Amino acid sequence: MGFLSDIKGKVNEIADQAKSGELAAKAKAAAETVAAKTTEVATEVKEKAAGLAEEHGGKVTEAVAKAGSFVDEKTGGKTSAVTGKINEAADKAVTTVAAGAEHGEAQAEAAAPSEAPADSAQEAPKTDFGTASFSTPAPERPSES
Repeated sequence: MGFLSDIKGKVNEIADQAKSGELAAKAKAAAETVAAKTTEVATEVKEKAAGLAEEHGGKVTEAVAKAGSFVDEKTGGKTSAVTGKINEAADKAVTTVAAGAEHGEAQAEAAAPSEAPADSAQEAPKTDFGTASFSTPAPERPSES
């Protein structure tokens, strides 16, 4: 009986492997279907956003400029540099979206922070962590004698 039990166990093991292979194939097919549908929906959303930005972009930038003028008026012009940057960012965003962000470069430029003037004391130093080397030795501890 032990030999037959071993054979039956191997048969069940092979059957389980076959089932898991079938399930993996079904999961892969489902994932590909979801990815294709997601891409399709994202493209539709991007096209719709581009159309809306093209149609109503002027209203958006006008509203941002009006809000900036209001803030400048209430602060006596103390925030005009900031509101100017906000106006520029709004214009750039509307232009990028209206263009449909056809190129990845346009999307990257829209997402990238604008460079501050060189004399900006508040800006943190920029570091490229992608190429940074972390092989600097740790500082030595004072001896405990």
